[in-house]
Amino acid sequence: KIASQLANSGKTVQITMLPGSNATLIEARAYAFREALIEKGVDESQIVMKGKNKGSNATGIAFKIVN
Repeated sequence: KIASQLANSGKTVQITMLPGSNATLIEARAYAFREALIEKGVDESQIVMKGKNKGSNATGIAFKIVN
């Protein structure tokens, strides 16, 4: 549902990778989410990837989405 709303809105979505102990896994999850959005109809130009895995993140959250 979120993907179809984004696809029809034309808004830009920012996926920010948060710090964590496994940077490779965090990056893989964020890019997998990006690919899922594209498969659901969100234009690639609407998606901005941000962030590098530096610091610590006790929450275990891999990425956040901002639009």
